[in-house]
Amino acid sequence: MCIGVMSKKRKKQIVIVFVCIILFIALIWCLIPRKYFERPKMVLFLNGENGIASKITAENELLLDDCVEYLVDYSEEKQTILYLNEEEQIVELDIQTGMTDKKNLSELGIYPTEEQEIHNLQYGPTEDEISVAFGEWIYIWNTKTEKLCKVVNPCIASIKYNTYQWCDTGDLYFLHYRENTFADLCFWEKGENESELIHSNIVSFVLDDSEDVIYAVEGYVKYNDFGFEMKYRIIEINLVDGTTRDLQKLKSNNFLLKNVDDRYLYYVEESANKKNAKLYCIDLESGKKRCIFRTDKKIVGVIIENVFKNGA
Repeated sequence: MCIGVMSKKRKKQIVIVFVCIILFIALIWCLIPRKYFERPKMVLFLNGENGIASKITAENELLLDDCVEYLVDYSEEKQTILYLNEEEQIVELDIQTGMTDKKNLSELGIYPTEEQEIHNLQYGPTEDEISVAFGEWIYIWNTKTEKLCKVVNPCIASIKYNTYQWCDTGDLYFLHYRENTFADLCFWEKGENESELIHSNIVSFVLDDSEDVIYAVEGYVKYNDFGFEMKYRIIEINLVDGTTRDLQKLKSNNFLLKNVDDRYLYYVEESANKKNAKLYCIDLESGKKRCIFRTDKKIVGVIIENVFKNGA
């Protein structure tokens, strides 16, 4: 009888110890910063004939440990990369010297919250300005006058995709996301109060150099015997005559990164388990595509220029 009582006590003690271990592990897990569980983010520098890299090596990679977004911006003239870091700061990194210039968002009068997040930091629309999507507005910060102004609403930003892109004229193409899945691609003419709908069901887009064509990832529904499934494809939207054409079917919800010389289109394909990524290049003339890079890191930018020629 005594042995039986001791056995129950022992079992109870084991359960208590086990529960304490689980709670301790859970506490440690919560205290560890999320960045240690995320894949490193990287920018690729490509050089070669027509901007197509024949071989990508470690020297073509630039890790951005403190970058919080999928997309960064690059100034060829200044040789700098612009991005947001974990401290809610605007960071401008000189890729030749490695020096950084940081500015708190609060200094601009922007205070991100869970309801109103900030995304898609970019250079432009002029050389003295940078822009960002905050809440449902796009804001412009003039670095000379240090003034902040609203530009267009609504523009619900996405952390992962190209939310907007400036034209040389100061006009704007932007995405208005619906329920954080697909978006309406819209056009806003500088000085106007209203915007124009260009195309629906868009995930990501890039404007070509001529500003006459947009390349976009479009989502659509394909029905089968078991119901339906979501599919994705790259399409070309001709802004001159309003026509569209299919360019490439995609295996997953990928995002476009770069258009080069109105000839080559780069996009990233994330694996289903989100553990690795592939960078593809499509030749828009031949329609052929090839995978030019694989990595277990997140690709947040592709820069077509040999910026390491000076040994940086």
